[in-house]
Amino acid sequence: MSLFFRGAILAGITVALAVAVMWLLKSPPENVIPVEFQGSWHDQGAECDDVDAQANITPSTISYDRLSYKADGVVERKTDAVRLTGVAFPDAGSAREEVGLRMEGNRARLFIVSRELRSGPLVRCPADEEE
Repeated sequence: MSLFFRGAILAGITVALAVAVMWLLKSPPENVIPVEFQGSWHDQGAECDDVDAQANITPSTISYDRLSYKADGVVERKTDAVRLTGVAFPDAGSAREEVGLRMEGNRARLFIVSRELRSGPLVRCPADEEE
């Protein structure tokens, strides 16, 4: 009977270690933000080369004004809107946060909604639309 318990304990430890290793190796997905939101957006009325009025959205990050954000999941996805989970980096710290992206006007305008910031509308420059 003690041989059976030793085998069960060894099997349990092996499974626990395998699960722990898989959890540690898991990294956040790199392509979280839908393609239609990605690219460079600018404050409406700003010059296209005005870097201070620019929002850059990659497959996993949002950088605009005071918002520096790394997305790691999608909470809700609609036709012209998405709510993301991730980490914001305010004031040299970090905090878990949900950020919303919403497009209006046949996807011509973008709004970013977060605790730190409510933007809008942002638009694409004509050169960005051709790419």
